[in-house]
Amino acid sequence: MPLLLYRTLRFALRSALGVFFVDIESTGEATIPERGPVIFAANHPNSIMDTVILGTRTPRTIHYMARSGLFKNPVVAWIFDRCGVIPVYRKQDDPSLTSQNESAFEAAFEVLRKGGCIGIFPEGQNAPERRVRDLKTGTARIALGALDTPDPPERLLIVPVGLNFENRDRFLSRVLVRFAEPIDATDFLADYAVDPRAAARALTDQIQERLRCVAVHILDNLSVELVEDIQKIYGHQLLDALADDAENRPELHTRYLEKIRASTAHHPSLDDTFYLKQRISDAVDYFLEHEPTRVDAIRQHIRAYKEDLDQAKLRYSFATRPPETLSLRLDALKLSLYAVFLAPVFLWGVLNNLIPFKLTGAAVLRADDEAKRAFTGLTVGTLLFNIFLAVQTWAIYALFGSALGAALYAVSVPLSGLFALRYWRQLARYRDRIVVRTLFLSQSRLLDRLLARRKLLLDELESLRETFMLAIQDAQEANEIGIATEIP
Repeated sequence: MPLLLYRTLRFALRSALGVFFVDIESTGEATIPERGPVIFAANHPNSIMDTVILGTRTPRTIHYMARSGLFKNPVVAWIFDRCGVIPVYRKQDDPSLTSQNESAFEAAFEVLRKGGCIGIFPEGQNAPERRVRDLKTGTARIALGALDTPDPPERLLIVPVGLNFENRDRFLSRVLVRFAEPIDATDFLADYAVDPRAAARALTDQIQERLRCVAVHILDNLSVELVEDIQKIYGHQLLDALADDAENRPELHTRYLEKIRASTAHHPSLDDTFYLKQRISDAVDYFLEHEPTRVDAIRQHIRAYKEDLDQAKLRYSFATRPPETLSLRLDALKLSLYAVFLAPVFLWGVLNNLIPFKLTGAAVLRADDEAKRAFTGLTVGTLLFNIFLAVQTWAIYALFGSALGAALYAVSVPLSGLFALRYWRQLARYRDRIVVRTLFLSQSRLLDRLLARRKLLLDELESLRETFMLAIQDAQEANEIGIATEIP
């Protein structure tokens, strides 16, 4: 029964995620052992949604360790108990209950002794987007404790998992799940016998290091917006530069070099998008430490550029194609044809989905924690849309008495609802292209200023990239010299 419930929920949630997110990409799945004890140690940017995403990315059954407060709801507690969730008692929740964590550790040891999987979020609480907090030592203590029991497993692997959300609150966004190379906890067992605290700290540090390699980690919260802005403005050019440097990331070279140069319409994968953000963040951290005035200058230039874009009601991507190559008449014709001929499908989708869509949006806004919005949207939306669909389908059958008609209606409602969202966004894209072409014809000075400011920004960013790469090379050479001098 517990295993059946877990698999049923995983199937249902995987289906719901397929609607909620445009795409969920995974990398490194090959590193997950098919059998044997494993601890998945993931970052925690999106509350319960993190458990849902991780649980649907691997065929193995994961026994999560969750804070005890989640068990207060009797329905949730019943589901958690039958899915093997282990309650953890945190000091900040109720200091008097922390003694019960011994039983939580014993339950985790038992799962691992039987060759099962534990899922844990070692940050201990939800983290801000694009940041991995300093890890607690609980994951390492569980791993080393399981290996130090009377009947220990021969080997225990810890797999750091990076959960990267394109926008953790937004419906129809994308998610990247990165599985890092496993860490063999048995390598720390000898040190654990001598000094358990030091061994747990050393293992935790290694988990943290690998976790920050697979989850985007921006050290300074104030830099998050700057990193996002730079990626939007400079991302394609930076990807091209990194593809030319095979030593930075060889797979970028082999996968993208020809495609980037052959097609201006090529879009990088989500994996490469987050990789770029991390490299940009590393560069920003470097300049904040060594040349903060250059960071301040680039902030000011980007702010001025964004103000000009707002004035013209344009997006970052307005200059991905030269304005003179855009046809005002052709784009206006495309917009008109698209808007007119597909408007009935759009209206059908809006008519049949507007009420549950608005109610779900209201529920999301009322979530008591920003990190819970996505899960609230997933659960409330799934419930409301299915209830409304069932009632509306029954009403169609009752009115017309046709089972086939009711079935066709039931299929059309979710499909037309998703199309309505895509239709609205496509109209916005056509509008942007028409605005650019109109500016080119009627307000050439404003457009010239935008293009000039963009070119200045790109030149500055390219200069910063070259400086940063030289600094990395100098550091690597200095490190190699230092190692050479230590060799007798």
